[in-house]
Amino acid sequence: MKSVKPFEQMNGTDSGATRHKKAVSVGLDVLDASQVLAIDRAVRQVGEYGEIHLIVRRGQVRFIGTLKTEALDKLEGLESES
Repeated sequence: MKSVKPFEQMNGTDSGATRHKKAVSVGLDVLDASQVLAIDRAVRQVGEYGEIHLIVRRGQVRFIGTLKTEALDKLEGLESES
C-alpha cells in the first residue's frame, strides 16, 4: 500500500514542530522543523517494515511517499502450509 502526500498535508498543526525546533537547530540546510516532524511521522506510520521516499523538485523536498510492507506469516487469517 503506497501513498504519496505533499508535506503540507503531513505537517498538520501539531505543536510538535515547536518541540522539534531544538532538535534541528544544529544547522540543517534543506529541511525545516515541520519537514523533519513529517518524516518522523512517516517512519512511525510504516511500522516494522516499510520505505520512506522523499521526492525533490527544484532542490526542495516537496513530497513524501510511504510504502508499508507486511510479512505474510504475520497477516491475520493466513496459516502456513507445511
